[in-house]
Amino acid sequence: MAAAHRNRSVSPQAAGNYLTKAQEFAAAMESALEEKRWNAAALAAVHAAISAGDAMLAAFVGIRSAERDHRQIVTLLADHLGKDGGQASKHVQRVIALKNLVEYEERLIRQAEANQMATHVRRLMTLAESKVPPAKRG
Repeated sequence: MAAAHRNRSVSPQAAGNYLTKAQEFAAAMESALEEKRWNAAALAAVHAAISAGDAMLAAFVGIRSAERDHRQIVTLLADHLGKDGGQASKHVQRVIALKNLVEYEERLIRQAEANQMATHVRRLMTLAESKVPPAKRG
């Protein structure tokens, strides 16, 4: 039996707020990349990915993950959003795989890692922006 995930019910209209957060974090990521601040770019990428995933879940399911482990959003996206969720979950998974490193470990993020995370965030943002209906964007 699979473990139950803690979710929080949210209004579908909250999707717009999550999408706005994702867009702002993605813009911060791009600025940090231009300034060669790889750690800042990576952390902004993590937040952008989580917020974009929350936007999609809020828009179509009316939930977001309430787990402390952000990897659970990957499962929620894949389980609830079909093909689009599968694509989104792949991008979120690739980004949050480095979350612990960027936030807590001694080693610095390398340029190649920051660029790889940014590639996944850009793809995820394109997907989220194309799927979250404008009426749910506030």
